[in-house]
Amino acid sequence: MLLDILGILIAFCSVMLMFSLVVTAFIQFLQNNLKWRTDHLKLGLTALANHINKMNNNWVSNDTLNTSLLDLMRPTIKANRRGLFYQLFRNYERGHINDEEIKAVFTNLHQQSSCNTKPDLNTLLEEVDRFFGRIETEMSSHFTRKTHFWSFIIAGFFVLLFQLDTFSVLNKVSQNKVYRDSLVNQAQQQIVKSNSQCSDLIQFTDIQSCLMSEQRNAALYGFTILPEGESHFYKIGETHNHKSIWQLLSFWMGMIISTIFISLGAPFWFNRIKTLVQLKDKLSKATVK
Repeated sequence: MLLDILGILIAFCSVMLMFSLVVTAFIQFLQNNLKWRTDHLKLGLTALANHINKMNNNWVSNDTLNTSLLDLMRPTIKANRRGLFYQLFRNYERGHINDEEIKAVFTNLHQQSSCNTKPDLNTLLEEVDRFFGRIETEMSSHFTRKTHFWSFIIAGFFVLLFQLDTFSVLNKVSQNKVYRDSLVNQAQQQIVKSNSQCSDLIQFTDIQSCLMSEQRNAALYGFTILPEGESHFYKIGETHNHKSIWQLLSFWMGMIISTIFISLGAPFWFNRIKTLVQLKDKLSKATVK
């Protein structure tokens, strides 16, 4: 009985992982090509320059300070550009700068400044360290919220497209043992060899390959685009398949839950599957003994 429950959970997690891979890949694609990290870093460095300038605006101009900090984002070595899309959207600016590099900029500007009212260097660096730590926390929080928001939006799109109802998925994997076992086997294979065409998306062709690969994989397990038709979203009391208002509400509630689950991302479901498979193996060995 317990092994059957674990099998149902593993099969369900396998379905969630199947769609989460696409969502996670899309998020990675957006992060790489729409400069999410770079934009957040620019805002942080600009805020740091403004803050230091307000403390004492005589020893260095705000433009000089801001330009010096933003220069840190320009890489020394640039990669070769490949294709029009790559040239338009590929992020060539750095997305991470450590505090030592920032302190070096302020130290250099402090040494070059001949202003008599410039602040003490140690005091300046302490304030830079304190304020940059605060900025890092804010940037990380904002970046996480943005990632979660778009993960939810993209997950919702695929849930609507495939009419992915959590309750229907659970019902199917619990009732159909053959179907459940096939999903469990797939989950075990993913743990042993976790490779996917959706692992690293940079160019638009990668998105196409990812979608085609995951669509074929989903079709193998009965997940197709609008399997029940558009009317399944809203019609009640159909002659061939009567559906009450409560069934419709259950369907939409299942869709919302699926959206939340899928938006958690592939790493979350991969770890859940790994834990459940290990537990199932231990119980199987204990049962044999």
